[in-house]
Amino acid sequence: MENKACEQGWNGLVWTDPFHPGFESTSRMKQPSGALDRITDYLRTEDFQTGEVAVRWSDADGSWQRRLFVSRPDSAIVLSITGLGKGKLNCELAMPPMPHKLILSEPRTEPGWITAHNTYVKGKGGYDSVLRVVNRGGHITSDGQKVVVTEADEVLVLGRIEPWTTPLPDSEAWAYSPKNPEFARGVKTNHIADLRNALASLPADYANLFKSHAKAHGDIFNRVKLDLAGGADRRLTTDELLASAQAQKRLSPALLQKMYDAGRYMFIGSAGELVPNLQGIWTGSWQPAWSGDFTTDANIQCAIAPGLSGNMFEGMEA
Repeated sequence: MENKACEQGWNGLVWTDPFHPGFESTSRMKQPSGALDRITDYLRTEDFQTGEVAVRWSDADGSWQRRLFVSRPDSAIVLSITGLGKGKLNCELAMPPMPHKLILSEPRTEPGWITAHNTYVKGKGGYDSVLRVVNRGGHITSDGQKVVVTEADEVLVLGRIEPWTTPLPDSEAWAYSPKNPEFARGVKTNHIADLRNALASLPADYANLFKSHAKAHGDIFNRVKLDLAGGADRRLTTDELLASAQAQKRLSPALLQKMYDAGRYMFIGSAGELVPNLQGIWTGSWQPAWSGDFTTDANIQCAIAPGLSGNMFEGMEA
């Protein structure tokens, strides 16, 4: 059928616009000479029950930790960077412009704030992204390209993204450009100030913000519990469980239980206003497979299957 369609002039499948990364945030920590060769005790964890991702490691200067979650009640990305001992944390944070020719990115950096007003060059709209950087102890400066924190006890980063749209004029001859004086057409397209005010109103306290989020997330996650009697295997890491499954050619009860919990965790994190798409709402690529879009076949069925059995009705809205 596809060959016959091509014979009659069909030009092939037209992919939808892909789901893509919102922004990239970089954090560089000052390390002693040769420290990368002496990093020990590295551990990365993901807590399905609370929605927190963490990484910790040690080097010649001591022990370090980064913790991150996306708050359900406060609609904010929350990142904490801490070190062992007061006044030992030195880092640089930046938000590079979006590296895509179809996005006009206008970043701005100042002490305590990193913002970007992003416009889809060939679409009607875009999105704004804002990071608030708070230092506990030490000093904070900016060179216009990055925020620099020195001699701090902790660095807290709060972030949020806000999409915006503007209607296209009826005239096809009208040039769609953010530099066109008629671009806004009376529609507000820049939400940077609103986002800054919203983030400024949040307490600069990781533990406080995490407590309210963990409760909201946990209230949904803990409605169901699956116990397959995994025994001591439940203490193994995901890598160890997967290696064991490959070696034994079977899935252990502990791995099956972890997969079930991981599936509910991903559903909670990606379902709601829309059903989960093929990769959820996470992608590090500008060209995800199948545009990372919705595929109306068994993919949708699999994506929403745990919504009812897991008693997660919040994710069934779409």
